[in-house]
Amino acid sequence: MTVRALLLLLLLLACGPAAEPGVTVVTTPALEPLMTSSVEFVGGDRRVATAADPQLEARARAGFTIAVVARDDCTECYRLEGEGKHLTVHGGVPLGVQYGLAHAFELYGYGFFHPWQGRVPKEPLEASNVPTTELAPEVDQRRGLHLHTLHPIEAYYDFWENGESNLEGARRTVDFMVKNRGNYVQ
Repeated sequence: MTVRALLLLLLLLACGPAAEPGVTVVTTPALEPLMTSSVEFVGGDRRVATAADPQLEARARAGFTIAVVARDDCTECYRLEGEGKHLTVHGGVPLGVQYGLAHAFELYGYGFFHPWQGRVPKEPLEASNVPTTELAPEVDQRRGLHLHTLHPIEAYYDFWENGESNLEGARRTVDFMVKNRGNYVQ
């Protein structure tokens, strides 16, 4: 092996783990299906990985990570921890973990302002000003929208016309509601 090849190999090995592009959500196997559906319409590079200890696994990764850990004392509350490239969501199941995950993505520069159009940063932003308090929606009962809030033509096919081709639109609208901390669609 030449000195040049040896130096190249040494340089590659010395750099540590390579950072994956986008954001990796690390959660327990029990929450994996819920987290996979929660990131389906986020856009950009995102993936879901499972681990017995999501926080430990997320901190061991070089790129942007969100560890999601379930708690059983609430259903809609959540707490965020961390800063920079590594955030952790401790949330109730099912809505608290989803609300916290959406909040974490927002701290990385993502935005959810319409079911079919969101903001995806070219590169995730390092999170700063992470709230350190317990978070939960302020309105306890119904938080959502009447489908006429979205232009009626948009929601018409999604919810009132039968067919598999309209299912994605309905799923996107419900996902949009959850990402905006809603719990009700009329």
